[in-house]
Amino acid sequence: MKRLRKLVAPVHLWLGLLSGSLMVVVALTGCIWAFEEEIRYATQREILFVEPQVNAPRATVEQIISSLEKLEGGKVNQIRFFGNPEKAVNVYTKDKQLITLNPYNAQVISVRSTEDDVMSTILSLHRTLLLGDVGKKIIYWNTWVFIVMLVTGLVLWAPRKLNQWSKYFTIRNCGNKKVYNYKIHSVGGMYAVPLLLLMAITGLSIASHKATKDEVKSVVRPVEHPERLADAALHTVWKGEPYESIRVIPAKDSTDLFRIMIRYETNSFRKESNFGFDQYSGELLVAKRYTEQSGWDRFWKSDFEIHTGRIWGLGGKVLAFCTGLMALVLPVSGFLIWFWKRRSSKGMVRKEIGKKVPAAQVV
Repeated sequence: MKRLRKLVAPVHLWLGLLSGSLMVVVALTGCIWAFEEEIRYATQREILFVEPQVNAPRATVEQIISSLEKLEGGKVNQIRFFGNPEKAVNVYTKDKQLITLNPYNAQVISVRSTEDDVMSTILSLHRTLLLGDVGKKIIYWNTWVFIVMLVTGLVLWAPRKLNQWSKYFTIRNCGNKKVYNYKIHSVGGMYAVPLLLLMAITGLSIASHKATKDEVKSVVRPVEHPERLADAALHTVWKGEPYESIRVIPAKDSTDLFRIMIRYETNSFRKESNFGFDQYSGELLVAKRYTEQSGWDRFWKSDFEIHTGRIWGLGGKVLAFCTGLMALVLPVSGFLIWFWKRRSSKGMVRKEIGKKVPAAQVV
């Protein structure tokens, strides 16, 4: 074990010094993003919520598209309906606009650029450092480095003797800032490792998502009122069950399918069914229902909810915030351990150099 620590210590040190500053940025933005919903609801309530109308019918996809045609916006990427009767319909466009509409009469409430949105900027900083694909790769590999840091940190933390286990599980303020900082780094890090590993792994899963390509394609043909197909398709796959959100995703090109994603209400792993339709006939060609998915598949589909703590409600968000806070503390406290040790060793060298050589030793 002693030999293993000698091998692991320099790896832990230098990887920490190289990746620490990036982890501070990722952890800080992650702490803020944990309460993204609460922040948005407090600062953007007038554009995200409406007065619910009891027993009033919801606007159809056709009505939403009709309202959007009156605007000078880009191509629609996604229309998002919510089961909550107070939430506005969200429409995301190709030119990075967010349009919110009244879910009852389809009237436009607001048109905003997502690039000017503070929370969207924080998310981009968290995922890409605002550097696009290059930043995404940097964050991806830095997360792997962070996982190595956690594993090597556990090796370095492991008690040397069995009768010393108790002191490796407690943090006491002994009045010495260096010792206290070391305890926070080692003992605090040990307690946080399981959650930090879970957060890192789910973060890698989110970053690895790729759009799935279906083997089936739409058969190109002339069709009148294609916008009506989405409403008809929705009625074939949604049977009135309580849902969290319904996403209608138009076809990207002439042979692509248009898609409907239904996310049902749940207090556990995500319940999401995905359907693909021929954009000209409305025929159902692809159906991936959550009832046909294994628990393992649903776990990985819930990576975002697990990563942000939303899967456990407000308590989970608080837990995610505290975990992110620990991810912020670890590189800072680790740097202080290295800095104080380095300064202390330099001071010892200067002290040794400054000593007078006894006359008896002078040749």
